Amino acid sequence: MKLETSVPGSHGFRAKAVDNMIPVLSQEELPNGVNVVTVSCDGYDELKKLPKVIEYHNRVYGQTGWNSDKNVAYYRDDAQLARCHRHWSV
Repeated sequence: MKLETSVPGSHGFRAKAVDNMIPVLSQEELPNGVNVVTVSCDGYDELKKLPKVIEYHNRVYGQTGWNSDKNVAYYRDDAQLARCHRHWSV
């Protein structure tokens, strides 16, 4: 296996950030059929910045908890959610 590297100043490998995405640590189905997604969360200030609702593999999950000992936040697909409609007036 060949490992490719980029030399500083070269125009080789580049990566770009993807907006509106967060890394998922895990996804599991509980015995009662509820799906749970776990994401990294290093503290309460970071928890407040995380989205309240995410979509993962065509399912919608609501933020339902945080474990400060494990530094993770939880999203469940059985969270009570409501769609917000914005009406713009001229």
